[in-house]
Amino acid sequence: MAKLIGEYISDFMNDNARNATDLDANVALKWFNRRYHEIEWKIATFIMDNYFDEYMDINLVANQALYDLPTGSSLESTLPDYPELRKLLELSIDYTGNWKFVKADEFPDWDVQQPLEWYSKHASHWRPYFKFEWKSKIRLYPTPTEDVEWGLRIRYAANTPDVLATDSEDDLTIPWQYIYVILMWMSWDNAKAVNDTKNVMMFKQDYYQAMNEMMAELSDRYIQPTQYHTPNLRWLMN
Repeated sequence: MAKLIGEYISDFMNDNARNATDLDANVALKWFNRRYHEIEWKIATFIMDNYFDEYMDINLVANQALYDLPTGSSLESTLPDYPELRKLLELSIDYTGNWKFVKADEFPDWDVQQPLEWYSKHASHWRPYFKFEWKSKIRLYPTPTEDVEWGLRIRYAANTPDVLATDSEDDLTIPWQYIYVILMWMSWDNAKAVNDTKNVMMFKQDYYQAMNEMMAELSDRYIQPTQYHTPNLRWLMN
């Protein structure tokens, strides 16, 4: 049976506080989520490029150049309740409706005023452009001249939600086997919070060691059979 996040936190509190009432469970949960997300981004940065990749398609509307980006549950957005966009990774446009998407480039600031007729003239030679405007809107060049269902394709990195104490270990994006890395980081947080100068460096060293071991294990995509079965005797028959 999967273990709950709250059970991990309860064990952590009993291990790190003089008694379970010395540390607030809500504070410990905030520490857990903060370190959990930081570990996620370390994995995404150094191990798995598409760790947070999400895709969505938006309808192109004739003569409409400005479109909303995914903003979660924002009331200003006309989009469904997509996860909140953290980073735009790629934007492609299909002006024809034939599912022939062309990757768009970001429009340079110094070229924004260039006439749109230029794009029609060079359409076969140049890729379309996009431009950020405000926090959650994007402008396309050239402006679509007809409606195209799902003509705007966005690949983006989405924010992952915080976990609750009632969530299961299986709800995490990282393997549950590495929850101990989060807890070690939380021990460092706790030592700093209570000004435990005697142990703060020890917890920091333990965390870095656990982090390095986790990253090494996750980055090891495969194991050679000889190394797996007889790691110390692999040269015996050579």
